[in-house]
Amino acid sequence: MKIRPADSSNWYLMDRDKTLLSTYNLKKSSIVVDIGARHGDWAKPIRSKYGSAIYCFEVVEKFCEELKSKNYTVFQKAVNNFNGIVKIGIEGDEGSIFHEKNTFEIESIKARISWLGN
Repeated sequence: MKIRPADSSNWYLMDRDKTLLSTYNLKKSSIVVDIGARHGDWAKPIRSKYGSAIYCFEVVEKFCEELKSKNYTVFQKAVNNFNGIVKIGIEGDEGSIFHEKNTFEIESIKARISWLGN
């Protein structure tokens, strides 16, 4: 599930996918995590621009295989607020806990987010 601004009309007009979504204070020694990596569309410009190591978390098996073929480090696991099993559904080319079609269960790992050392 891709998160977008509430009013995305200016987002596309200003080409923010190619500017804001790939402008970070990263370097080659940085480690980047892409949760819900799908085809690697976000990871690709990050890797090209910074050369950082990218760890991709993706639940859909065919996307995992595609990412591996592009030489990403891939973990076929869900990322959530708990460790355990989660039910995922697939609609189109997207896996989500909010989809109810084509469901399967997969291991979920708990994300611990720490902002600025907090």
